[in-house]
Amino acid sequence: MRAIGAGLFVLLLAACGGVQHANKSGASADPAVTLRLVQVEDSGDIPASYFADAVARRSGGSVKVELDSRRRARLPAANELALARDVRAGRVGLGYLPARVWAREGAPAFEALLAPFAITTFRTADALAAGRVGRALLKTLPSSLVGVALVPSEPRRILASTRPVTRKAFAGLRMYVNDNPRALGLRALGARPVEGACCAGAVPPEEARHALANGLLNAVEASLSDLVIDDDYEYVKHLSGYSIYPRFQSIVVSRRAWDRLTADQRSAIRQAALDTVHAAGRAVPERERFELRVLCWSKVNIAVPTMSQLNHLRRAVRPSIEALRADGAAASALAAIRSLPLAGPRPLAAPIPAACRSVGRPEPVRPRPGEATIPDGVYATTDTVKDWREVDLTKNPDFRVDVTYVTRIRDGRWYQFQLPGYSDQGPWSGVYEFHGTNTVTFTMLRALGGQLSAPDTVKWSYFNGELYFEPGTPDPNSSVNDPSARVMWFAHPWRKIG
Repeated sequence: MRAIGAGLFVLLLAACGGVQHANKSGASADPAVTLRLVQVEDSGDIPASYFADAVARRSGGSVKVELDSRRRARLPAANELALARDVRAGRVGLGYLPARVWAREGAPAFEALLAPFAITTFRTADALAAGRVGRALLKTLPSSLVGVALVPSEPRRILASTRPVTRKAFAGLRMYVNDNPRALGLRALGARPVEGACCAGAVPPEEARHALANGLLNAVEASLSDLVIDDDYEYVKHLSGYSIYPRFQSIVVSRRAWDRLTADQRSAIRQAALDTVHAAGRAVPERERFELRVLCWSKVNIAVPTMSQLNHLRRAVRPSIEALRADGAAASALAAIRSLPLAGPRPLAAPIPAACRSVGRPEPVRPRPGEATIPDGVYATTDTVKDWREVDLTKNPDFRVDVTYVTRIRDGRWYQFQLPGYSDQGPWSGVYEFHGTNTVTFTMLRALGGQLSAPDTVKWSYFNGELYFEPGTPDPNSSVNDPSARVMWFAHPWRKIG
């Protein structure tokens, strides 16, 4: 373990104050290099594939990143720690993994990211990741690593059977948490954390939903993406408007792999990492708005504390913050974090959408007078085995047959099912909204089988009874990026059949 003193962290912070300038990338003289990027997958984060594509683009193809997401385990924390150690040892060239692991694996300054009520909004997390505080944190990683980015994601929240705005409400809550450090602060609030990723007696993630359904748990600490994807809101209905902890992914390169790269290739990787951070800055707030709408339409109550209540909760966790001050690097990093925009406790981690202030489902957005609209009706499109084979999906038995999608589009709402049908494949329904003359966003509100996907924005045209779609504005989180979805949207026109 390598410690770094508070004074040195301050020097690093000052050194990171300037803007990073990149050299030209992709020079033809650069030798081709392939790096294996191993990731610990987590729902809701900007995908590692976005970073891999950005590296290829920035390097002019001289650096190829091969994705490897095979590292999965019943207890994610053990998975993260194993990957961190493999990157440190040079057995893996690139790692894309939760930043929290580095507090345990050689970088005490990262403890500051686990301080309760320090980073409680995405705006603060984004400011850290894109600025000098994040760059200074990355420089405290062990010398066997090169940290190239902290990628911000959604702040973590509390979903509980009672409104979690007072210590009395927290008292006795059996709360599922994903790793041990956060459990300390939650225990100080009076909760009884049930840990899902660390140690003896832990509850694996796949069993947490069953425990909620049976009343063995009555609260969860997680991001909005996790809460929506896991359907936790079916069992407990009070969501904290505030956040206690942030979530970051880290992109790290082993020193052994870094030393094999040219200056231009290193610059390309740093620029690709910055592209990924900027992509998160655009995509995560939009995804939060969508997920909040899903939760509100599912009759989840957003519990917004008063500042007096919030300060009372912060005072309760003060001992865990004081413990950070025992390490000079963590204390210095925490002081730097507190200077960021909107740092500290905030009643709202993200603005509450207008849909949450009304009862029931939202009304579909009506087109403005004179605005082009898709003709109401029922449409069908058939995607063949050849289509699935072209995007390498036929390893899945579901895609070894032709699939017909039938979609009803009418009065701002849509409904879709597929033939043949499977228990985890729909039907699905939602609303759609037009933008200008030829762009439309389809938002999924219900998925009888499978899980909800992010909104899809596509360009459309209609001619002679056929509806044609083309890709819309690039969005790293849109489900249009999924190969099967791209086939459904773009492989063939949708024929109007009714």
